[in-house]
Amino acid sequence: HERTLRGETVGDEHAQLLVPVIDIPLTVADWEPEYPVAVYDDDGVQVDRPTPPRPLVEVALPVTDPDIVIDDHDTGLAMGQLMETWTTRSNGRLETVCVEGDHLDAIAALGPARARVLTVPARHALALLAWAGASGGAQGRRRGGAIGRFGVWWLLVALCDLDDEWPPSAERLGAAISGLRWFLWDAFEPDSGWMLRVAVESPDDGLAWAFVADDGD
Repeated sequence: HERTLRGETVGDEHAQLLVPVIDIPLTVADWEPEYPVAVYDDDGVQVDRPTPPRPLVEVALPVTDPDIVIDDHDTGLAMGQLMETWTTRSNGRLETVCVEGDHLDAIAALGPARARVLTVPARHALALLAWAGASGGAQGRRRGGAIGRFGVWWLLVALCDLDDEWPPSAERLGAAISGLRWFLWDAFEPDSGWMLRVAVESPDDGLAWAFVADDGD
């Protein structure tokens, strides 16, 4: 799985020998991003965090309405798995929320007084989520790009409510996520390096999610 993230084609004769630990398709689909991969040198392991394509812009957040917050156990579980190393092997924290509304409603439900937001392509958001899931955070041990990609697939399945089939085909999952809109956001706090702020909305379903994760040194 790590080899395919680096652009290598793994032949069928080798793919058939894989122990089914990471049970998602071996081949990276057309809708997936170019996943961040580790570079090993004399200074250790270097993995660049995907940077926003342009600056975030301040927005007016709506008044928080607690009645729009709904329980989405599956998405919370998937996001928890993605960020597990940050929260269990380091000093990180994670908050997730799902609301009946849009991405601004979801961000407001997490409690910031003000925020900046940027709409980004799905590939950018997925690459950022995979970077976080692959890493060890500030103190933990890096889990690797293959685990990061697995965590992204699990999260997407939860967001699109596709838990009737695991793993879904790449074609089915790609079609399901095509209606999602992705956003980066922050609350004007200093960037510690180990920071993740992502929101996503499904206009067709009238639902939105916001995620915040931090891991101090």
